[in-house]
Amino acid sequence: MEKKFITKFGLRELAEDKRDFKLSGIMKLPPLEELPAEFELEPLEIKDQLDTDYCTQMACCGASELQEGMKLSPEWCFAVSKKMSYDPEEYGQDLRMAMKVHTKYGAIEKKEAPYSLEKGDEDNKMRYISNWPPNLFEKAKKHQKKSFVRIDGQYDFFDDIRAFIWAFRKEKRAAVLGVNWAWPLDMKIMETSFAPAGGHAIYCSGWKQIKGETYLVIINSYGKEAGDQGKHYFPRSIINQEIKKYGAFAFIDMQPKELKKLLWSPLRRLWEKVKEYFDVIWQ
Repeated sequence: MEKKFITKFGLRELAEDKRDFKLSGIMKLPPLEELPAEFELEPLEIKDQLDTDYCTQMACCGASELQEGMKLSPEWCFAVSKKMSYDPEEYGQDLRMAMKVHTKYGAIEKKEAPYSLEKGDEDNKMRYISNWPPNLFEKAKKHQKKSFVRIDGQYDFFDDIRAFIWAFRKEKRAAVLGVNWAWPLDMKIMETSFAPAGGHAIYCSGWKQIKGETYLVIINSYGKEAGDQGKHYFPRSIINQEIKKYGAFAFIDMQPKELKKLLWSPLRRLWEKVKEYFDVIWQ
C-alpha cells in the first residue's frame, strides 16, 4: 500500500500565556494505580478534513461531541475561529484559539450546517463566517462550553492525560492536543518518524495495551482509512515530546470565576502542600 502523508498542516505552536487555567491548580489527579490497563471513549464520528487546515476544529468538535452526544460542525467553528483571529486567509491556528471558539460562541449541530466538506467547497466559502447564516450564532449557544483548562499534573504529560480522562470518564472528557505529524496516515502504531513534520491537531480518547506497552488512543481527522479505522496509537516518548510545543487542553464545566477562586485560594495552596508533605512521609 502506498504511504500517504499529510501535506498541509493547520496547527501552530503554542505561545506561553500565564492566563491559562492549569489543571494542576484546580485538582490533584487520581493515583495511577486506580487506572485500568485499558480505557477508551468511543468517538461519535471519524472526521475527514481533506486538504484543509481545519484540524484544530476537527479535534475540538470531536472532543466536544463526546459530551454533547451529537455530531457538531467543525466547518462552522473554523469559520468562527477565523473571525476571532481577524484574518480568514491566515493558515492554521493554535489550540488555545481553537478552544476559545467553544467557550465564547459554542458550536452548531452538523445537521444545522448548510455547508460541509463532505458536500464540497470549490469556492472556499466555508472559511468566511460572512457566508454562513447569522442566526447560527444563537443556535450555537446550546453547545457552548463554560471553560477549558490546560492539562498538567503531578505526572508526565502521557500519564497526566490518562489520569485526566479517567477522573472525568463519567463526563466523557477527552484531551485535545497536537503533534508534529511525521508518519504515513495508514500507520497504526506511531514510532519512528518518516517525513518532514508540521503541526497537526488531534484528540485523545483513552489508552490501550499493545504487546505489553501502554499507548494513547488518538483520534485523527483523515477518515476511517487512516490508521486503525481513524485511530492511531502513540507511545509515551512521542507524547511527552510533542506537548511541549503544542499543549494539551480539555473542556471543563466550571465558569472562569469559579476556576479563579480555586487557583487563587491561599488556603487551597497551603492544603495541597500539607497533603504533599504527608504523602511523602507515608510512602
